[in-house]
Amino acid sequence: MNKSIFVLSIFLSSPALSEINSDYNQEVYLAVGAASHKLESEKGTQYSAIWGSRNYYVHNWFLGGELEASYIDNKASDTENIDGSILSATIEEQYAIAANMPIGMRFVVTGKVVVDLYGLVGFSMTRLKGSYNLLNLSSSDKKTIYGPKWGVGVDSVFSDYRVGLRWSRASLDGDDVSDSLIEENISLLVGYHF
Repeated sequence: MNKSIFVLSIFLSSPALSEINSDYNQEVYLAVGAASHKLESEKGTQYSAIWGSRNYYVHNWFLGGELEASYIDNKASDTENIDGSILSATIEEQYAIAANMPIGMRFVVTGKVVVDLYGLVGFSMTRLKGSYNLLNLSSSDKKTIYGPKWGVGVDSVFSDYRVGLRWSRASLDGDDVSDSLIEENISLLVGYHF
């Protein structure tokens, strides 16, 4: 718990620190997004909220940090007939939380329009709910899978607003998962920076 408070206090104090150190300038932003989502071969939709900041250094290089929370609408169901009894099973993705670090370069198009090109590395976790029904017996369980995340993106920044397109991929694993599951997203992001 103390580590979480420490990390959060550093993240929140970074705008104040940017005023002290004038070697870079910082943008803090809030964005929402909709994504074409895929976990293995199952396709769905992901809706995200991202809170982040980027420090822009000499020659327009930047390094940032983001917290991303997502609702995922993705469900896979299967039904089988086993000796005359019907077995139905469902796996549903519920939500995901990620910590992302965009690293890239800003290109000035005009005085008020810039483009950020970046790579993305981070860590993601997704909550799964599995359930089955056989005869009159049913059961459900929730599991969390997690792993590294990477991707690329481009953002266009107009005055205080940003519009972006991002591709990301995560290799998710967990205690009860025998092989890593691959999650892939293509996201359209719209945001405001302060």
